[in-house]
Amino acid sequence: MVTSLTIGILLVILAGCMEGLYTVPMKFAHRWRWEQIWGAGSILSLLLVGWPVALLTIPHLGEVFKEAGPGNLIAPALYGLCWGAGGIFFGLGVEIVGIGVGVSLILGLLAMVGSVLPLILYRPEQFGQPSGQLLIAALVILLIGILLCSWAGSIRAKASADTDSPGNAKGSFKLGLLYCVLSGVLSPMVNFALLKGDFLREIAIRHGASPVCAINAVWAFVFTVAYGLNAAYCLVLIFRNRVRSEKVE
Repeated sequence: MVTSLTIGILLVILAGCMEGLYTVPMKFAHRWRWEQIWGAGSILSLLLVGWPVALLTIPHLGEVFKEAGPGNLIAPALYGLCWGAGGIFFGLGVEIVGIGVGVSLILGLLAMVGSVLPLILYRPEQFGQPSGQLLIAALVILLIGILLCSWAGSIRAKASADTDSPGNAKGSFKLGLLYCVLSGVLSPMVNFALLKGDFLREIAIRHGASPVCAINAVWAFVFTVAYGLNAAYCLVLIFRNRVRSEKVE
């Protein structure tokens, strides 16, 4: 018999696979710049996934946000902006250090920060329990893996650097690592956005949404803030690069 726990584990595995593979098409879009790929992906995610899912699963979605009020949306919006900034740094970091190293570093840091920070703030007593100690052991192993990935990436960058300008290549890789670290630290803020926006889920349930799907009201709002920031940043880059190319011509 398939239990809800089994379904949850399978969904987590599926999400992990999709999270690790979604940047792969960037390798084949040679004629597109990074901001074009990232901007298009952000806009399409909102138009094809975020809002359609919310509209289909949350009855009277407009009334839900009206009842919530703008003042209560400030906290989840701020955390959503942090998540959106993490997404921007994700794209920039992967563009510089490569998909293999970048995704490994960012997802590793995301798992560490996303696991430890909520426990420190809300349930620090769990670190003294067997489950907390097991988590610490797993995070130590994860940290070792992150350091090894960084080391491997540094070796690869040095090996492939242009002999005429090794300092620039090294500096660029360090900048890419910084972007990856910022992404890994900021991206878990989505957890706090969901916590601070939980009142939207409760309102959605009162308006007839199922307890399983009610969280989509929170996702729709947080998605809009985060992916809206990504799309806006990419549009600025596209416009700025276009102006520069026109001046050169």
